[in-house]
Amino acid sequence: MNVGILKESREFERRVALTPAGVQSLITAGARVYLQHEAGLRTLYSDEEYQDAGAQIAYTTEEVVNRCDVVMKVAPPSEAELGLFEDGQALFSFLHLIMSNQKTLDMMLTNRVTGVAYELIENMRGELSILQVMSEIAGHQALYLGAHYLQSKEGGRGVLMGSIPGVPPTSIVILGAGTVGRTAAKAAIGLGANVTVLDKDLSRLRDLHDLPRQLAQGVGHRPPRLLRARAALGETGATGGARLMVQVVLCWVLPRSTISR
Repeated sequence: MNVGILKESREFERRVALTPAGVQSLITAGARVYLQHEAGLRTLYSDEEYQDAGAQIAYTTEEVVNRCDVVMKVAPPSEAELGLFEDGQALFSFLHLIMSNQKTLDMMLTNRVTGVAYELIENMRGELSILQVMSEIAGHQALYLGAHYLQSKEGGRGVLMGSIPGVPPTSIVILGAGTVGRTAAKAAIGLGANVTVLDKDLSRLRDLHDLPRQLAQGVGHRPPRLLRARAALGETGATGGARLMVQVVLCWVLPRSTISR
């Protein structure tokens, strides 16, 4: 089987579908791997590292697609990329078909492309394992962004996200106790912040029960601690949820606090 790894064409997409270690695993299993030239450069993997792992370098998108039975990338494919696929080929990537335009769906159906969406891959426990990793990264990033914009030079209140001796810890509110919220809560506790997590699902809050005592769990409307929050982090899966989060938090947090989602 020939497996291809495409270079991401979107300007701000820095990820690559497979690391050199992953390539080596495929080679060991008997596959032949073609890597588009400099596909791993933005993640600091050189072509030489992939070649040492056993990959062959291809210099165009067309060459990779034409040579391979399975093509891997990260971001959803562009129309130009989909136009290169033929009947019987498989594409592994984030697809987000529910948000795709009709032309993308029509091209996949017309070209009879087998699409494997990373965001829908489940492990043996029924968890969306790849999407879970992305959500964990988002949880950390939300906290770091909140800390950045709390600086006075960014218009914030000029307070630390954590605490130092003699100074009360910062209060942080997290809306949602899913993967993003849970990861952000753990990271904030590690910095020494006081953390309040809000969620209507009590089973999710129970999963947080064993975290250190800095964590306060709340359910309901307008909990008192939210009135003194320096930062609010929210996980919202839908546009309407995002608008609601911003409206609610703007009413409750202190002036010059930060909101991340």
